[in-house]
Amino acid sequence: MINYPDALMIIFQNLAVLKKKLIRLQQANGYHLAEDIRSETDLPLFDNSAMDGYAVISKDTIGATMKAPVKLRLIGSVPAGRPFPGELKTGQALYIATGGVIPRGADAVVPIEKSRNNPPDAVEIFTSAARHDHIRFKGGEVKKGNTVLTEHSYLGPAQLGLLAALGRFRVMVYKKPGIAFLATGDELIEPTKKPGVGQVRNSNAIMVGKMVEKLGFKFHDLGIVSDRAEAQMRKFKDLKLPDVLLTSAGVSVGRFDIIADTLKTLGLEVLLWKVAIKPGKPVVFGKIGKTLYFGLPGNPVSAAVVYKLFVEPALLAISGSSQPFPMIFEAISESNFKATSGRLHFARGICFYKNGWRVKSTGQQGSHILSGMASANCLVLIPPDENVKSGEVVRALMLDGIRVGFKTAIKAFSELLP
Repeated sequence: MINYPDALMIIFQNLAVLKKKLIRLQQANGYHLAEDIRSETDLPLFDNSAMDGYAVISKDTIGATMKAPVKLRLIGSVPAGRPFPGELKTGQALYIATGGVIPRGADAVVPIEKSRNNPPDAVEIFTSAARHDHIRFKGGEVKKGNTVLTEHSYLGPAQLGLLAALGRFRVMVYKKPGIAFLATGDELIEPTKKPGVGQVRNSNAIMVGKMVEKLGFKFHDLGIVSDRAEAQMRKFKDLKLPDVLLTSAGVSVGRFDIIADTLKTLGLEVLLWKVAIKPGKPVVFGKIGKTLYFGLPGNPVSAAVVYKLFVEPALLAISGSSQPFPMIFEAISESNFKATSGRLHFARGICFYKNGWRVKSTGQQGSHILSGMASANCLVLIPPDENVKSGEVVRALMLDGIRVGFKTAIKAFSELLP
């Protein structure tokens, strides 16, 4: 049995980023870049007004106040998208809309709130404008040739908006992985059925499936298979192996825990079995050719925690992310947490802000208590053999939200261990 950081090292040493593909910008949401993006143009494309107001020559407004305004002759207007054809001269002003092209001769914009229009052809200015006031200059945000996004960057709405503004209509990205999931166990039935004595509804498939789909990846539910080798072999006989294969249950030391043995007949190389964590000790990691295999525990909480700690970072890493781990932060505990002998305990917690970040327990921490996982928004890290008392500072990782890189995560976890 090895510790969590060492287990992560084994997994990440056996990951390879998926192939690249060129796709249209409209399809790129949720992918990771497989190239650096350098701008082929300036942004903004031209000098323009940062607000609605009046384009002026700044020297013309010297000394202007509310009580003693400067009066300028209004010679026209500059709507966005329609540049003024002439040149602004001393004593003149042009009404200009936000985004309007700064006319020749003008060197400042006076906000409309600091002026008063005197129809039909004059405007009063109530403030002294400084040169370049409220002007957005060509290339002020991005200059042609600048790197605007680097390889492995996540492509979300803001990133896609930037690329659209720069005229990029295709991008090179890393492919997203395909994931298949199989639940094992004679006791399992579909959630739609009524359980008999000893039977349990299969909650792992929908739970893991929705966590996978939340990342934007394709999830294939292979259903349920019994704990008999022949049934499991039939299930895999004609299966085209995906990028990542997940199973739940059958990975411990019981007589009926045989899924890994079944997969060995298909070429599974087991690289990792048993990690010193709670919940989720009997996790299996290996490879079947190029397919990554994760054997998750059967208890729903254990399956969810193992997915978050091992599977999700791996999925993000092979899809091109350089920051695949949940953010780890410090908070003051408002609960007592009991340590586990020799194992790093990931207790389910609720993080909130009250004169600083704080966490509290969701209640009972048994690996079968799915209701506690449902109310958690973080996992509280309890070092081996070190109970945590209310009022002490703890580390926790968010179940969703900001992510960090591999080295940062390894350092944070290692610091908790002897």
